[in-house]
Amino acid sequence: MENFGFDLGVDAQARIEVRRPMRKRAQLRIESQTPVTVETIDISHGGVCVMADNPMQVGQTCSVEVEVFYKNRQMKINLEGEIIYCLLKGMQGYRTGIRIMQIDPDGAQYVNSLLQ
Repeated sequence: MENFGFDLGVDAQARIEVRRPMRKRAQLRIESQTPVTVETIDISHGGVCVMADNPMQVGQTCSVEVEVFYKNRQMKINLEGEIIYCLLKGMQGYRTGIRIMQIDPDGAQYVNSLLQ
């Protein structure tokens, strides 16, 4: 049985960090599955929230690639994380929270600049 649930304990901890809106198209990859296009909602030092058309399984590891404009150039941020919640948000899709476990150096600089 797949777990598309919501872990209140994990999410409550994650919400301690400052979040900033970040509305960008991104590619979400889960091992051995076809990449899917999602839209980022917000980001913090510890996580990113995305909207997806289909539910994601809580506990899965994934990678997210998002293109941003930073320091006068287009660049891609790559992060690895774990899906910590997935909630149906009406007709909009599934609001999915991803705990960031690893982020590339350029991505870390970009996130730091957003959160200052």
